[in-house]
Amino acid sequence: MIDSMYTVGELADKMKVSVRTLQYYDRQGLLKPSAYSEGGRRLYGPKDAVRLQHILSLKFIGLSLDEIKQQLSAESDAAHARQLLDRQIAITEMQIARLKEALVTLKFVAEEIGGESEIDFERVADAIFAVRTVEERDWPALDEFGSELKSHIEARAERDEQFMLRLAQRFEAVSNRMYELSQAGADPAGPEGRAAAQAMWAMIEDFTEGDMGLLPQLMEFGQSKENWPDEMRGRQEAIDDFMGRSLFSYLEEQAAELDFGQAGEDEERQDGREGAQPTSGPRKENA
Repeated sequence: MIDSMYTVGELADKMKVSVRTLQYYDRQGLLKPSAYSEGGRRLYGPKDAVRLQHILSLKFIGLSLDEIKQQLSAESDAAHARQLLDRQIAITEMQIARLKEALVTLKFVAEEIGGESEIDFERVADAIFAVRTVEERDWPALDEFGSELKSHIEARAERDEQFMLRLAQRFEAVSNRMYELSQAGADPAGPEGRAAAQAMWAMIEDFTEGDMGLLPQLMEFGQSKENWPDEMRGRQEAIDDFMGRSLFSYLEEQAAELDFGQAGEDEERQDGREGAQPTSGPRKENA
């Protein structure tokens, strides 16, 4: 790669790095010059250039300088190199996943702001913090759901990349409200309890897209908490107790209103039929 000795500046220019980087590598023992000029300037040869290329390659795939130093000092073979690459591939995939999550977060917050003429950056910061709080919670893994429920979630997520984030944020908000009410000793059948139940039921209807066949698996998942993170399990048990009673009261009320409305419609139809019946009795003949 290099046919003669190079000064630190010449090698830096050749390899597209800074002089300060080469000086730092020298101090860290990563890349020592092969010789020094009479004036004490660093001089690098072809082997140094090859070693520098090796360092830059390892740095590119994400290794720290300490790891690079260990790698350079170790005897390398194909199996070791493959193991190193596999590890860095896994790390890179995790970084890509985090960047995708960050992109979804930014899009979500941008939609929340909408077309406002003036941006309140404090509100933006609060929105991002709220979303990150939801994202960083130790949610149950997708595999914990039943197969039909899992397929439904994956299909929704394919159509809307922000679906999981919206669902988690909505669930967090409704759950927080129910937890607050339960800790305050509120009546699940009272106005506040019914309002929270209405919000929960609306979320369930939106999640299932009207497919009530998903409810049994959803209920089964909610009841089976042995694989849930400890932080969520204890809190959710308190929420479930309040939610069960508030939902029962809310749905019972909805069913009663539905029955009342149906009875009114039946009565109207009956009145209509009776009004349409012909009058009985003998008909008068014209004189």
